[in-house]
Amino acid sequence: MPILGLILFSNKNNLKKTRFYLIALALLFAFFGDVFLIFNSNFFLQGLLSFLITHVIYILIFYNNLEFKKNFKFIFVLFVFVAYYLLLIQFLSSYLDVLLIPVCIYGLSLVVMGFGAFLRTPKYGYGSVFVGALFFIFSDSILAVNQFVYDSNLKLAQVFVIILYVMAQYFIVKGLLEKRSEV
Repeated sequence: MPILGLILFSNKNNLKKTRFYLIALALLFAFFGDVFLIFNSNFFLQGLLSFLITHVIYILIFYNNLEFKKNFKFIFVLFVFVAYYLLLIQFLSSYLDVLLIPVCIYGLSLVVMGFGAFLRTPKYGYGSVFVGALFFIFSDSILAVNQFVYDSNLKLAQVFVIILYVMAQYFIVKGLLEKRSEV
């Protein structure tokens, strides 16, 4: 996240102030989430909250630049996001105990963020942001299954989580930095 922060800072003049600060804040909370989750599993809720804030900030950014057309594609993609969310929560629910509500809220934020990336005006940075949002969803899905179902013992899960997460953040920031990506 610090490297993406430097890339963001070097492109500061190409963005409106509000957009710059929102992206910087999202990266800062993502960094906090990284720290909480890397160093001790006792800080899982703090990491979850940090990433929840990251997603809420991305939601604010994405939903500021929408192209809202209710057509078959809209309905199909909405259905896919909702179905994925419901199936994943159903699969995880018996493993979550007291974390059921926080994980449901977090998962909902991921789906809303991903769908917001889909709804963005399909211009500058659209594909990059959408792919980044999907990588974020897949990364966190693998993390959740590994954490709750396999007690963090799923081979190579952490490698895939980290690779997808870094790619997610990179693609989102790259897309948001593309020239004139803001309205």
